[in-house]
Amino acid sequence: MVHVRKRTLGRFLRLDHADLAAPPPADGLPTAAGDPERARLELRFRVLGATRPLLAFGTGVEIISPASLRDELAHTAREIATMYTADGKG
Repeated sequence: MVHVRKRTLGRFLRLDHADLAAPPPADGLPTAAGDPERARLELRFRVLGATRPLLAFGTGVEIISPASLRDELAHTAREIATMYTADGKG
């Protein structure tokens, strides 16, 4: 399950439509609880490593579940941040 910012949604659907668990409903996408600026989507991936392209959306996409995927992408994001902040040499 992911939450996608509405401003990112068009690009997300163009690039990741094949990963949707089901086609988007004709009557519009469900919103994230308490946040009408985010759509709630269910994705499916065969392996966790296939989810790394989601990092390209930055803060436009938030992984909600499963926790193992959320943890893996958070770990990768920390490694990237460390590379760019440590000594500037990567």
